[in-house]
Amino acid sequence: MGTTVFHESKDIAMKVWLLIWALLLAPLHAAAQEVSKDEIVLGQSASFTGSFASQAAAYRDGALLYFNEVNRRGGIHGRKIRLVSLDDQYKPELAVENTLQLIEQHGAFALTHYTWTPVARAVIPVATKYKVPFFAPYTGASDVYRSSSPMVFTVRASFHAELEAIIRHVTTLGIRRIAFVRYTSKTGDELLAELEPLLKKYGATLVGTGSMANNSAQPKEAIRQLAPVEAQAVLLGVSGTDAVAFIQGYEAATGRKAQYYARSLVGARQLAQELGDQAFGISVTQLVPNPFKQVVEVSKEYNRLLKSSGAGAQPDYISLEGFIAAKVFCEALKRTGPAPTRAGFLQTLSQMKVDVGGFEVTFSPGNHNGSDFVDMTMIGRQGRPIN
Repeated sequence: MGTTVFHESKDIAMKVWLLIWALLLAPLHAAAQEVSKDEIVLGQSASFTGSFASQAAAYRDGALLYFNEVNRRGGIHGRKIRLVSLDDQYKPELAVENTLQLIEQHGAFALTHYTWTPVARAVIPVATKYKVPFFAPYTGASDVYRSSSPMVFTVRASFHAELEAIIRHVTTLGIRRIAFVRYTSKTGDELLAELEPLLKKYGATLVGTGSMANNSAQPKEAIRQLAPVEAQAVLLGVSGTDAVAFIQGYEAATGRKAQYYARSLVGARQLAQELGDQAFGISVTQLVPNPFKQVVEVSKEYNRLLKSSGAGAQPDYISLEGFIAAKVFCEALKRTGPAPTRAGFLQTLSQMKVDVGGFEVTFSPGNHNGSDFVDMTMIGRQGRPIN
């Protein structure tokens, strides 16, 4: 089963890179007009179906919450923001096709709020060829954050920063024996490679590893690998429906409740909704302030707009991330001036430092990652985060 998944993932990766190379070798068709008199079009490709649909929708909805407010106030220098969102089903090859459509047919001024590492990797060469900004992808992969492309700007802290926060936290609690569930993929390999030196640095031991196919909700093999292991904590390197399925299956197979730790992209709200009381006590790193506490101004603004939207939506970390990224984008667009170009926008971003209401984002020519904020939280009763 694991071997089959490995070959399937290799086949998909080969198709993606053949598609990208064909694109890079093809003649460059002129992109549509960057902005019109009345609006600025932004393009998004995200996993609106599949195991990670909840996270993609929350990230988009947070962005729309802020864009809609900007539009209500008259837009930026008189232009409204229009976000065109397409579903890539977590398929990099489809994300590339969507990106070409967004640039060539919709005339996207920039690409923003894309989701997941394989998609970001596939799309960066396209954005680079067309010289279209690629802003705030929902990832944390080191190669994306170190990308040589001048088009790429990230807002959230890296996976490495999240992993280090988790390992530092658990070892201060005396936890040394850690099990790890990960994906059978390049991303899973890379996460393991980042984890091992951190465990050594903080004096912890990896006592077992389980793996499962991405976007499958099929954790049987990972459970078989980890069930016999005596671990003090389980680190979740899987997300969304996959994480839900693993936790349910692991506890049913072992008859015991584990102490779980996860990075932010696990989707804490989805865990709370689908696991119910079983989610209580799961620790999750978060990369923006608590949206429930409303301590900082950006959280207050987010909650105020969320309530006035009338949609009945509840506060959520991923949604707030999308909101903050949209706010940073709009501030850069505003500073670019009344006649924005992509080149001018990129120049503005590369020199921008902004406080969006208690959350600081700083870019420079040598650093396109705007934040290293990481907070350790725990899912409490009724799914509310505790920090």
